[in-house]
Amino acid sequence: MKLFAVVDRLLLGVLRVARALLGLALFGGAMLLAVVLALCVLFWALLRGRRPGAVRAVWRHATTHRPFQHAASRRPPETGDVVDVAAREVTSIRPSQGG
Repeated sequence: MKLFAVVDRLLLGVLRVARALLGLALFGGAMLLAVVLALCVLFWALLRGRRPGAVRAVWRHATTHRPFQHAASRRPPETGDVVDVAAREVTSIRPSQGG
């Protein structure tokens, strides 16, 4: 009975190590694939005569970052003609007959 427990523990240990090595191999393969794809894109762009654009990663703090605010929205709005439109509220809507 004790022999089976030792063999069982040994097999579980071997399987854990094998699983860890398999995970490392998959991770390394994914990293290698990413590098090869990046190099292929770089060489393709250079062969076509177009330099690939620089990657600019910016990390902003959540309190200082205002989404959807672009340079155009920081400028004061242009003053132009103001148009007054008469509108009415539609309270009943008929369902459409089409499918």
